[in-house]
Amino acid sequence: IDLKRFRPASSCSEKAALRNKFKLPDNRLVVACIGRINQDKDQLLFANIAREFVSNSADICFEIVGEVEGISASVKPYLAELKKLTDENANLNIRNFVGDIEDYYKAIDCVLVTSRIESFGLVTAEAMASGLVVVTPYVGAASDLICNGVNGFLVSDRTVCSLSKELRAVLELSSSEIKSIGTAARETIAESYSMEKHIEQLIGIYKDVVDTKLA
Repeated sequence: IDLKRFRPASSCSEKAALRNKFKLPDNRLVVACIGRINQDKDQLLFANIAREFVSNSADICFEIVGEVEGISASVKPYLAELKKLTDENANLNIRNFVGDIEDYYKAIDCVLVTSRIESFGLVTAEAMASGLVVVTPYVGAASDLICNGVNGFLVSDRTVCSLSKELRAVLELSSSEIKSIGTAARETIAESYSMEKHIEQLIGIYKDVVDTKLA
C-alpha cells in the first residue's frame, strides 16, 4: 500500500473541501461500501443495512462505490433489486465511478465490507492506510489486518443484524475515539503492508538468494 497516496485528510478544511468535491454532507458519518458491483461483494447486504438506519438519517449516510463489469442475465436481477433498495432510501447513494479514490477515502469516515469472499481485501487495507474505521466480517486477510476494537471492527456473522449492531457502536464513538482507531489502523499498514516494507522484504529475499549462491 502506498502510504503517500493513501493517507488521512491533513486538516478539517481539506476534508471539508473533498466532501464538497464529492457532494457529501458536512455533518454526517459517511459509510461506504467500495468495490466492483456484483454478488460476491454483496452490495445488497449493504443496502439492507442502510435501510436499518432510516430513522437515524440525520446522523449517517451510505454510499455504494463501484462499477458494474458486464451485465449478464444472472446479474440483472441483482442490479434491479439493488436499484429498488436505493430508490426507496434517500439516505443511500450509488456512485458508479470515483476517479481519485484516495481523495474519496479522505472525505469519508467508515468503510463497511459486506463481501462474501475476498482473496486479500485491498479496500480494507487502503481504507486503514487512509485512517478510516473499517467494519468487516472475517473475509480475506481481515483477521490478520484488524485487532477488533483497536484498529477496526471484526464481525463474526455476515448478517444485517450483526453488521448493523457494530455500525451502531461506531456511531456512538466520540471523535477522539474514531481518530484513535484510524491512527492505529494506519500504523498497522505502515508496519507490515506498506510499499516501503514490501520493497524492504524483497531486497531481503534477493540478498538471501545471492548470499546462498555465493556460499
